[in-house]
Amino acid sequence: MALLACCVGLGVVLSSPTTPPNGLAGRSASQVIATAVGAARATGSLHVVETAQLGAVKVGAVGDIGQTRGRVRVSSGAQGLLGTGTVLWLPNILYVQGNATFLSAIFAGSTSASALANQWVAFRSGSPEYSEFSTDDAFSSMLDSLQPHGHLSLGPVHSVDGVNVVGVAGGRTVTSNGVHLGAAVTLDVSTTAPFVPVALIERISVGIVSGIDTLQFSDWGHPVAIVAPAKSVPSTSVPGLAPSTGGGATELQPFRIEDA
Repeated sequence: MALLACCVGLGVVLSSPTTPPNGLAGRSASQVIATAVGAARATGSLHVVETAQLGAVKVGAVGDIGQTRGRVRVSSGAQGLLGTGTVLWLPNILYVQGNATFLSAIFAGSTSASALANQWVAFRSGSPEYSEFSTDDAFSSMLDSLQPHGHLSLGPVHSVDGVNVVGVAGGRTVTSNGVHLGAAVTLDVSTTAPFVPVALIERISVGIVSGIDTLQFSDWGHPVAIVAPAKSVPSTSVPGLAPSTGGGATELQPFRIEDA
């Protein structure tokens, strides 16, 4: 799924009447990307809000992602194709909870998923199911996915939610329902130290259907506190629960709901 959220959740982009200071002045587009990713990597954690729409399908997600732990909460819009659910991960264990629609979406083809609706399911390191989710490196994977590719260009300094940024435009290949699509990507980077990413906007066009996926970043370096559920169902106790290889499960990590 990709997106359109207009002014809700995307952040209103306002042009400044005067030229604001730019601590990234003189750097090339690739240097701005390298600076932003390096600064972000040094923080070790982030908060992200994603809104996505492709045609009539809308999905939203909120996540706190650290190097060894994190959480992602996903909710669908009116179409409800992905349902509502939460993924938590701690060292060597991952937990999933969601409604029947969410579980059916990520455990494609499983006849056991709906029976686990609204229960926490635990996947331990070493199990086939855990390796399919593989969220151990979610933070690094998230940062890698932010970088536009191909021909890069710098936009003018502007303001996003009160933060002065410079946009780096490029391209990226995204996967939606197994189909590889080209996307136009703009990464907005703060023009003041430590020059971390502020937002990522990804525009996709599939025939007559278009979509936009927007991620907003904040709380870089804030501790990510995750508490394991008091009660959970071991995934090994549920026959046929393993997620399908290459299905929605793997694409829930590091965070990009557009790929679900």
